[in-house]
Amino acid sequence: MTRGASAARALLRASTTAALLILAACESAKHAGIPGPAGAKSAPTAAAPPATLSPPGAPAPAPARPDEAPVRPVSAKPSLELLEITTGHVGASDPAPLVVALHGLGDRPDSFADVFQGLTTDARIVLPHSKTRYSDGWAWFPPGAGTSDLGAPALLDAANTVATFIDEISAARPTLGRPIVMGFSQGGALAFTIATHHAASVGSAIAIGGWLPMALLPTARPPVNSPPILALHGTADVRVPFGATESAVARLSRLGYPVELHPFEGVGHSIPPAVRQALFERLAEACDTERRRGPRPR
Repeated sequence: MTRGASAARALLRASTTAALLILAACESAKHAGIPGPAGAKSAPTAAAPPATLSPPGAPAPAPARPDEAPVRPVSAKPSLELLEITTGHVGASDPAPLVVALHGLGDRPDSFADVFQGLTTDARIVLPHSKTRYSDGWAWFPPGAGTSDLGAPALLDAANTVATFIDEISAARPTLGRPIVMGFSQGGALAFTIATHHAASVGSAIAIGGWLPMALLPTARPPVNSPPILALHGTADVRVPFGATESAVARLSRLGYPVELHPFEGVGHSIPPAVRQALFERLAEACDTERRRGPRPR
């Protein structure tokens, strides 16, 4: 190989790496409804203060007291590391509905936790991350295939891993009812996949800006007590096209799955206040349902 060819290949690799880092930073910022600027900055480091988000339809909250929404980094030794918070009036050891929150590509649990600022529902929220580093955060599966069927095997593998984690953490914590899984982008794709391929592990699913590849769509009717699925998706989303999710929801509905799609006109790949409001409302309903089921057998 000539010296000129080697230099060209090195330049190409550097350019490609820089482009991937910018994409990951954009997704991490957009979970809070923050548009990615043309010269996108990387996600803040763990030492940076969290962004302040106003609860949907309400003024910005006062700074939280130390006894509000306690945050406890915990290691779920058998599989995934996680961040744990409680909302409402739930104490560290109180029985409560369990919400498993899955971040998007390149994001981190401590950053994604900002989405739940202002949530007053009594719940325990655990935010795991994968073991694969991506930019300043984590990736659940390689992003190269986008939303196509080419990425379906990796998505299913990740869903299997997270479903195992959900079973573990729901048994390890004082959980009321069955766990609720929610996620954004890659996390939304995981919520879709877990609800349709690991129905016994969850009581309901919320997918924000997520997708379900055609290759992973079920071909038979859902099992008894299949978890209800809510898809929250912006019609202006160009990262995860609205039409693909609309088609997947229609296919699931025809098979008899309890699924609904809530479109947000003009919203892109982000979680602005209107989407957070819909998320909070569904979490309140789902937590009430799981609370009525009572303690989960351990």
